[in-house]
Amino acid sequence: LLRELERAHFRLYHSYSDPGKPRLFLHRNFQNASSSFILGWVNTQFTPQG
Repeated sequence: LLRELERAHFRLYHSYSDPGKPRLFLHRNFQNASSSFILGWVNTQFTPQG
């Protein structure tokens, strides 16, 4: 499955938030969260239709 995603020009990306900074997730600040890690796929050859 992962190879098929790569062949379709999708690339894995990640985002990590620093525990010393505000903890934002979906535009909400979570005071009791120590950190967050987001993993996702992005199509590198996407072109908007317009």
